Amino acid sequence: MDSRKLTFDSMECLSKTNYDKYHHFVVIDDTDEIDEQYIENEMKGIETMSIEKFKQKFMSINFK
Repeated sequence: MDSRKLTFDSMECLSKTNYDKYHHFVVIDDTDEIDEQYIENEMKGIETMSIEKFKQKFMSINFK
């Protein structure tokens, strides 16, 4: 069983059923490698990034 594919399939299901509540879905992966699965998911609204990129993008936001 490919756990990465299972994760992406689960995220796709969640994004379809919960898009009205959550418009952004992120999978934290151990690599920043871009492959076919990554590109497919980007088109479905599921972003894949490393934990470092996640921290940079979401943890450095200054809320006022």
